[in-house]
Amino acid sequence: MSDKIFNKKISGSSADLYNSSKPINLNEVVAGDLVFFKIESKKVSHVGLLLYNGKFIHASVSKGVIISDLSEKYYEKYFFSFGRK
Repeated sequence: MSDKIFNKKISGSSADLYNSSKPINLNEVVAGDLVFFKIESKKVSHVGLLLYNGKFIHASVSKGVIISDLSEKYYEKYFFSFGRK
């Protein structure tokens, strides 16, 4: 994934990105940070790029690249952590 707005290039599996990023607390997050999820798994299985106002961009198997909100029940349920590359 390449992002011209945040000038970041990220690639690899969700778990690889998690393992190579610096964990950060909620009070430290800024747009461009990574948001990780454990969706019905014991390991990180999904990643998104944080935007603004609780929104994040990510790839959905059924819908392609989409923007979602961290406050949606589904994402609240599976949220794991934030990270920074």
